[in-house]
Amino acid sequence: MRNKQSKKQNPLLLLLCWGTLLLGFSTSSCNWNEEEYTVEEKEDPAPTVSPWYGNGDFNSGLWGWTLVYTQIRLDNDTIASLKTAVDPNLPDNNTDQSLADNITTPLTIVASQVQNDGYGYSANLNASGITTKSANDVFHGPYMYSDHTASLSAGDLIRFEWQAQAYGDSFDVFGYIVNINDNHTEVILDNTSAASNSTQTWKTETHTVTQSGTYRFVFIGGSYDRTGGREVGAKLYIDDIVIIEN
Repeated sequence: MRNKQSKKQNPLLLLLCWGTLLLGFSTSSCNWNEEEYTVEEKEDPAPTVSPWYGNGDFNSGLWGWTLVYTQIRLDNDTIASLKTAVDPNLPDNNTDQSLADNITTPLTIVASQVQNDGYGYSANLNASGITTKSANDVFHGPYMYSDHTASLSAGDLIRFEWQAQAYGDSFDVFGYIVNINDNHTEVILDNTSAASNSTQTWKTETHTVTQSGTYRFVFIGGSYDRTGGREVGAKLYIDDIVIIEN
């Protein structure tokens, strides 16, 4: 709270002085005294930060999410019967998002003890032993989507933590929300590492919702063949999804 000091005048004295002036007289009694009073002004309330009820912190595992251990094309496929979002920032020399030639190690999604706050778990989407079809391909997979939806209004914020680690080449990770009623998508994560075998430590991502609706969350691991050697792999960690109401 802020206290503001203001002044007020005696209303009876004002009335007497006004009448005196109208009659053409002057009087020193119109030199009134001012008294102070205090007005309390309320500050705007803080925004409501709500942990998402569909298991956004993963502290008790991966319940509430459908886990899919396959590769995916972001320009052609569907997830949960809804067309995927399109990656607007593919690397300039990317030749294709075609399916990989060979996957020697199964794609996995697990509850990992690697977390940003030292408590509980995070979701770990892991791809390794991938041979792309062509040099400089982008490989996407595995992926997960939320079983529970979130009712969001334009102006609401989505905030979450993520971390990625590349091995074999660069990571290329992606996430979006999709309106289950009209397939409107909004990208909330789109990052390609600038170097091979690099690591992005825990980072906070914040997205402002542009269109109200009922949304599902989608997160997709992936890797980019930056060197042209066709061997790729990466890990993506997701943690602490919260919704900040506008």
